[in-house]
Amino acid sequence: MRKNLFLLLLLTIASIASNDIIKNITITNSYIRLMPPSMSMTAAFMEIKNISNKNISIVNVKSNLAKFTELHTSIMKSDGNMQMKHIKSVKLPSNKMVHFKRGGKHIMMMGLREKLHEGDTHKITIILNNGNQIEKLFTVKRF
Repeated sequence: MRKNLFLLLLLTIASIASNDIIKNITITNSYIRLMPPSMSMTAAFMEIKNISNKNISIVNVKSNLAKFTELHTSIMKSDGNMQMKHIKSVKLPSNKMVHFKRGGKHIMMMGLREKLHEGDTHKITIILNNGNQIEKLFTVKRF
């Protein structure tokens, strides 16, 4: 009985700690770039802030909008051309804002399952290194 009570207490504490981490993440300016209808891929952008005192990482992203959803960054090659590169994670340092923006970090969405329309919203799930998931609606915008 004591052992079960102890395990229940540990699970409760872990759950509260996980919920606190999610509460300490703020996402603003989240949008999906509207591309021409013939394009089967696009990118999503946001500003994400970790307002906790712990470093966290995004380790994956997913969305039903696309067959493949990945974390990417753009890097400048020596010949002056930009190249996109898949990355395994994005660090969210304690009390810092991380910008997902054109020409930098972004969420790449490949194999779109439907046409995008300006103003529509689509859910993207952000998966953190502790297993927590944040679901966020991103608005389709023309740029």
